[in-house]
Amino acid sequence: MGVRGSASSVIAIAAFLPALAAAAPSARRIESDRARCIGETNGGDAPMRECDGEAAEAMRERLGEVLGQIDHRLRDLGKPRAAALLTEAQSRWAAFREARQAFDWDTDPNQGGTAQRLGAAEAAYEGLRTRTEALERFLAELRTAGSPAVDPAVVRCAADAGGGDPAIDACLAAALRAADARLNDVYRRLLARLRAGERPDLADALRQVERSWLTYRDAEVAFVEEGTPGPATARKRASAVASLRLLEAQLRELEWGLRVIEIESSQP
Repeated sequence: MGVRGSASSVIAIAAFLPALAAAAPSARRIESDRARCIGETNGGDAPMRECDGEAAEAMRERLGEVLGQIDHRLRDLGKPRAAALLTEAQSRWAAFREARQAFDWDTDPNQGGTAQRLGAAEAAYEGLRTRTEALERFLAELRTAGSPAVDPAVVRCAADAGGGDPAIDACLAAALRAADARLNDVYRRLLARLRAGERPDLADALRQVERSWLTYRDAEVAFVEEGTPGPATARKRASAVASLRLLEAQLRELEWGLRVIEIESSQP
């Protein structure tokens, strides 16, 4: 269930892609092809797992390509430290996904069934997809020296506060505090549920997931801040946007885990 290949080897190989041409289809195209493939399976578990497996391989190839392109671009911009931080962030992401997939496997209510294997295949693909899309977005911003897209709720908050950079930064900070508080609340509730259940060892597994996520988050935010072009204010905002996206993604995963546990415990 792990992510194959070290971060450094993936980036090193992909960095030699000729002329930075996008040989692999984009993450959006791969997702579209996967949806079409699944739609043609008529609901069969084995064909659906095959669709997820093929899509995961395509997404893994695209991920390696995008990593190489970012590495190449950062070095062209005279940012070798950012390139090194990218390698570190990718390694931390891989460790986090491995811990997360192991936890999901152990907490899946369909233990030993085909539904469990199907869920694991889908989760592995989704992890690759979200990582690839995030790096595609960063690459696009890097190429155009554009500012990262800010969450619409933050934009509305800033507009209500009169607009301008100070309002955006203040609303970003408020959104980060709110997301962090909610994440901590969901994490504590999920941890309590696991401790009270028949498998208290899963609480240790959840703590490992959270530790690996925190390490990944810190590495990713450091990479984004160092790799973003422009003045310090632009880099700080980019790191705040990245941190908020990571918080919200982790919050969705923990909320889903909590719902699964609550449904399970409510059944006779």
